[in-house]
Amino acid sequence: MSLFSRGFSEFFNNKQYSDVVIKIRLDPKSRRVASAKSEFFAHRLILSYHSPYFMDNFKQLLKQEAIKSPIKQEPRDPGSATPSSRSESSSASGPSESPKKKSSSSRSRGGVIPSVVFSLDENAFLVEIECTDERVYSFTRPFLEYIYGAKVDITEASAFPFFILSQRFKIEPLTAQISAYLSSLLTRESAMRFLKSAVEYDLTFIREKCIDVIARQLQAALDDDHVSFDDFLWLPVRDFQAILSHPFLSINEEYTVYKLLRLYMKKSASAASVTPEEKVALFSTLRIPYLKFPELEKVIADRLVPEELLSEGIVFRLASYERPQREVREDDLPLRLRRRTLMGRVFTYDHDFDDRGVLHWLSTGCGKSEWKNASLTGMVKVSASSMEKGKVHNIIDRDPVECWTKDIPSSWFAIDLRQGRLAPTRYSLRHGA
Repeated sequence: MSLFSRGFSEFFNNKQYSDVVIKIRLDPKSRRVASAKSEFFAHRLILSYHSPYFMDNFKQLLKQEAIKSPIKQEPRDPGSATPSSRSESSSASGPSESPKKKSSSSRSRGGVIPSVVFSLDENAFLVEIECTDERVYSFTRPFLEYIYGAKVDITEASAFPFFILSQRFKIEPLTAQISAYLSSLLTRESAMRFLKSAVEYDLTFIREKCIDVIARQLQAALDDDHVSFDDFLWLPVRDFQAILSHPFLSINEEYTVYKLLRLYMKKSASAASVTPEEKVALFSTLRIPYLKFPELEKVIADRLVPEELLSEGIVFRLASYERPQREVREDDLPLRLRRRTLMGRVFTYDHDFDDRGVLHWLSTGCGKSEWKNASLTGMVKVSASSMEKGKVHNIIDRDPVECWTKDIPSSWFAIDLRQGRLAPTRYSLRHGA
């Protein structure tokens, strides 16, 4: 991943033709490394060409009369914009100070977005970057090298710091590349881990994607032991509520929502600060009318559950028995009184003949045993118009096997999954070895 085929790598941190000095430091409160500041020689033309952020602020600095006050750029939430959008450049602001004096900066909500001060020091532009997060600080040099044409190695560890920096300095190609990389790795196995990083870095765009994946595949993740109830305890209230209130939350039983809510309210560090309004909002994610009767009895006896929600749910349930013919449009009801949309298991494609497809899942006893051809275990029925070579079950074997029908027009193979419905998004066929 490079901005140029050759780039300007030989000019990076080269004093020749340099007209910009970039000073980077780690906030002393965050310092856990021996060297917490660095300095680089840079070039206004190269920085401006690749970063609208640098270009706008260099222009503003030149326009200031006598260049008496530095431009201070306060941190903004980089995750609030989608990768394809360009955020507006910040305007010059700040009290009148000498160019040498540094402006203090406030922390962002996530505490990781660097603050930047532009000023003129003698004959060079001075850019002072202060990082409040050690991980972001450690990637500032490779980020600047990327601007000069060097390749960067995007990994799960580097993706989030690079995303912060690319959004902060409006390097859209890098932002788009990282977004595509993270999206390609986002599965029910990784979603909770990615969400934790997105919360730490306060990246709204990635945060919302993770919540969507977790909610839509919650039951499958619980069944496959990719997440447990305890994995939800670290979540901030708003993210926990966003998952449970998702319109397509995937669960087999409504009681699962109650158990999650009760555990969260009892053991979560965030529970102590939950307001009465937030508590009602959290328990509104529980669809009380659709609990089984023994479960409903337990919920009624639980003082954690707001009484107004219990009363509403019980009355609605009684009404459905006493006035069964009464027509009520689902769209007119709040979500907490609607029946849940039944959500199936989502199979995420990785590569041809991977172990993530529906046939592999059925051949492993729904992910609980060693692989055995699903046709031989009865999980799948495979048939053919005729057979000349091989066995009919070979069509779904993992290893290549010679298998074909007789040379008759309109020949076919059929695979009957026997249960449920399937909405295919991809399939792989193999011819020969």
